[in-house]
Amino acid sequence: MKRLAPAFLLLALACARTEPGVFGPNEAGLILIYENPSLPEAQRTEQRQQLRVEASKAAEGGLMVRRSYSSLSSPPMDLVTFHRDGGTALVRPDGSARLQVLPEGFPDRVRSWEVQGTRYRVLGRAEARLPLTLPAEQRLGVWVEAAPAKGPRTRVLYLPGLGEVESLVQEGAGWICVNRLVSRGFADAPIRR
Repeated sequence: MKRLAPAFLLLALACARTEPGVFGPNEAGLILIYENPSLPEAQRTEQRQQLRVEASKAAEGGLMVRRSYSSLSSPPMDLVTFHRDGGTALVRPDGSARLQVLPEGFPDRVRSWEVQGTRYRVLGRAEARLPLTLPAEQRLGVWVEAAPAKGPRTRVLYLPGLGEVESLVQEGAGWICVNRLVSRGFADAPIRR
């Protein structure tokens, strides 16, 4: 019986459902660096994207998050997202409209959905294999496939607390990685005014 205990524990962990969380970066001061591994090394470094969580606050039973994106080749861009019950919505800067990217109930209560003509479906859970160390609770994520009306299908691995960490694009019969999280760190939290 003692020999079976570890097997039962592993089985229970593998079958366990997680509570809906925040499948996006949401901790103020968090900085994530992404690169396109399909590019040559010099271009890969030059075209890295940086995401910084500028602010995060409770709102409407969820979390409103303001983040900025920047790179060496493009000016900074701000984005506001709203997270609730596993869902993620893009929010206009004035708060007037939202575009639901991940539906509330994601990933366990909603397995497929459509946004502006693109069909999405949950493929399943997987452990992230990234070139950085993550806390144990952030390694298990959810793969989602997007099938637009025109163009190639994409697959994205979402991790709790980080959001998109790897993106694949279908090319012929295979998949090419075009975006991968390569670094995670923290800056000083922004000063609240």
